[in-house]
This record gives sequence, C-alpha cells and structure tokens, in this order.
Amino acid sequence: MSAPDPSLVASCEDGETAAFASLLAAAPPALAASLGLVHTRVAGALAVASRSLEKRMYNHVFGLGVRGPVTAANLDVLERFFAGAGSKSCRVALAPARGAPALADALAARGFAPP
Repeated sequence: MSAPDPSLVASCEDGETAAFASLLAAAPPALAASLGLVHTRVAGALAVASRSLEKRMYNHVFGLGVRGPVTAANLDVLERFFAGAGSKSCRVALAPARGAPALADALAARGFAPP
C-alpha cells in the first residue's frame, strides 16, 4: 500500500484544524471560561484543553507534524499547556506523514495518548 499524498493529507488536516478553531472562536466567552476551555498554536498545530470536559475532542492536538518537524521544545510547550489548563488527559492524532513513527514514540515517552 502506498503512502498517502502529503499535500492531500495536509489539506485534510488543515481543514479539520480550521473547523475546530472556528468552533472555539464561536464559543461564548462565559461558556468557555466556565468549562476552562482554552487553546493555543504550537508548531502549526492547534492544541485544545478543557479542565471540565473529558471528551477527547476538547483535550486534543490537531495537525501536529503536518506543516513541519516537531521539536522537543514544541513538546515541552504542549506539556506545559495541558498541565496549566488542568486537563486530565490529552490525545494526539497523527496524520500519516514522514516521521510520524518517531513523533509517536516521542509523544508516548511523554505520556501523550493516541486517540
């Protein structure tokens, strides 16, 4: 089986990330605050956390590694973000891409769970 076209993978990941960013932007500020719903961008990815919602989609990293390499410093930022947000767990879904197995290993070593 051949690897998927990287540009198609990137387009799909970008679409999912943009859709979720739009959803977050539409959340009324009072609701977002009451749920502890926060987000940040790291290495082109969107990280979302909630101290109140334990659902995977609200404690998730979208698009990690799609737009470029992910460094140990990027993973440090993600760890601090989720710890600071009070998120009990976090999922990172990796798109099929070159370097994904190594990134998956680096994430697992830091306690990030696959979806």
